[in-house]
Formats: sequence, structure tokens, C-alpha cells
Amino acid sequence: MTAPVDPRLVRIVKRLALVFALSVGIGFPATYFGLSYLNRIERVEGLAKIKAGAVSVLVAGTPELWRYQVQRLEELLLRYPLPLEDARATVRDAAGNSIVAVGTFPEAPVLIRASALHDSGRVIARVEIAHSYRDIVFGTLLAALLGVVLGALVYATVLLLPLRALRRVSAALVRESTALRAIEARYQALVETANDAIVTADREGTIVGWNPACERMFGYTETEAAGQPLTLVVPHRYRDRHLDGIQRIQAGGERRMIGKTVELVGLNKAGKELPIELALSAWESAEGRFFTGIIRDVTERSLAEQESTRQLEELRRWQAVMLGREDRIIALKRDVNELLGRLGEPVRYPSQEGK
Repeated sequence: MTAPVDPRLVRIVKRLALVFALSVGIGFPATYFGLSYLNRIERVEGLAKIKAGAVSVLVAGTPELWRYQVQRLEELLLRYPLPLEDARATVRDAAGNSIVAVGTFPEAPVLIRASALHDSGRVIARVEIAHSYRDIVFGTLLAALLGVVLGALVYATVLLLPLRALRRVSAALVRESTALRAIEARYQALVETANDAIVTADREGTIVGWNPACERMFGYTETEAAGQPLTLVVPHRYRDRHLDGIQRIQAGGERRMIGKTVELVGLNKAGKELPIELALSAWESAEGRFFTGIIRDVTERSLAEQESTRQLEELRRWQAVMLGREDRIIALKRDVNELLGRLGEPVRYPSQEGK
């Protein structure tokens, strides 16, 4: 199943694809025309300067008669020093009147560039070169068609590839979100049904998680406990030590209880202290650092241990008493045997002889 993509992202991708496509579709023919037209201008201006230079030599030789040497002017314009091809060359006087013109008049559109002729520092005439750039226009039209094709390809490429990538990312995000929800559901079910109390606090020591076993153990509902400091369930005589530990963790210091199981004393809502066993772990998320404690009420185990200790002490005491009594009986038997021996009577407890 294809994962849905955010419509806003689709619109952004489409706009970007359109921008790239227009950039290629317009930029390609525009670049072609600009470069070709500038190159044509450079060529026509260069040719005008070359022809003006050749005519300037003639002007310098015969400053009063050069304009009447039409044949020589035509020869210079047509052949010297470069041949005139696909263009028209015209020599005009300072008033703009044509003195001589050679070559075929180019087809429209026409590019005209001129170079001045000087005599004694003043402009006396100019050489004009007219050249068609119709071929550039046709080339630009072909470039425009090619730009449309390239633009369409760019649009399709820029549109399809990101959308495919977005769909893959969206599918991955959906899978990850589904997996996370499943994990959260399992975790929540575990927390809700656990026999042990599970409490979560932020780095400030404020309660943010409180399962039903916590309510049974300490007497506070989740609503009552949420937002309260952990000292809520810490006996008064241990609260300063607890706060010192919180400050040490906030400062990045040693965390002696993390990852260990320790026996402590808790305090329920009724003010009664109860022995508990705490396993503390730390974890981090985008919201910061948190601590989760799994708490077990070991009251029965503590009472059983106390009873076992009491019984063991009683057994030791009776053992001492019985051992002392046995020693006294043996000593009495030995004394009776010794007294009977003095009286010449046979011993009553032969088993004690020689001991």
C-alpha cells in the first residue's frame, strides 16, 4: 500500500519542479540567443573596424579626393583586408549620405554596426556593416522547442523523483509510527498491569508517570501524584539526601543508584513507612532526561527475615543451654563414680570412666 504524502509537500514539490522546468525551458533558448547575438555583434563590429581602417589609409593618402575613388572604395569594402560575405557595407559622410555601398542587403532582422573615419581629428565619414541575424532567430526557435522538451523532462524528473522519495519516507515513517504505537501500547499495558509500582520523574524530580500499583502501594491516585516532587513518598529524614542526589544528577555528577537495585524506606499517604526495593534507570528523549523507578514492597520479606533471624537466635540460645546442661550431667556422673569408688562400691556409670 502506498503511503499518503502530505498535500503541502506535494504542492511545494510541484512548484519547485515548475520553477526548474521554466528555468530550463526559458533559460536554454534565452542563453542561446544571448550568446549568439553577442557573438554576431562582436563579429560585425570587428569587421566594421577593419574596413574603416582600410578606408582610413585611402583617406590619409588623398584627403580631398578619396570619396571620388569609388572603384577603390568598393574594392576595399568587398575584398580587403577581409572579404565581405553575407553582409552589406556602406560608406556614409558626416551628414549620413551614402557615398558607396557594396554587397547584398541582408534579410530582416538586420544588425548594423559602424566605425568612424577621421581626418585631422574630426569625423568625416563612417563605415557601416549590415548583417542579418535571421539564422540566430531560427536557431533560437529550435532551442526553444528543445527547451520545451528539456523543461518537460526536468519537470517530470524533479516532480517524480522527490515524490517517490517522499512516498518512501512517508511509508517508513508510517511503519515506524505504527511500531512505536505498538511498543507504547505494550509498554502501557505492562505498566498498567504490573504488580510492582512504576514511577517516572523528570530531571527536576517531578513525577510524570504513576501506575495503578503505585496507588495501591502509596495510597495516592495518579491525579494526586502527577506534578508532585518525588519527596512525596520519601520519609522526612531522608528528603535532604534525596534532594542532594537530584542536584548532583542535574549538575552531571555521579549517579550511584542508576542501574542498581537498592533497599530503601518509602512513605505512604497515611504517613506509614514501608521497606521498599528500588531499581532505577535513566533515559532520554526529545523532551529531556527522565528517570523510571520500579518499586517493590518488601514488607513481608522484611518481616519474614526478621522472624527467621529471631528463630535463629532462639535456636542458638537453646543450643547453648542444651550444651551446658549436657556438660553438667557428665560432670555429675563423673563425681558420683568418684564418690562410689572412695566408698568401695562399684561405679554406677561405667561409660564415663576414662573420659
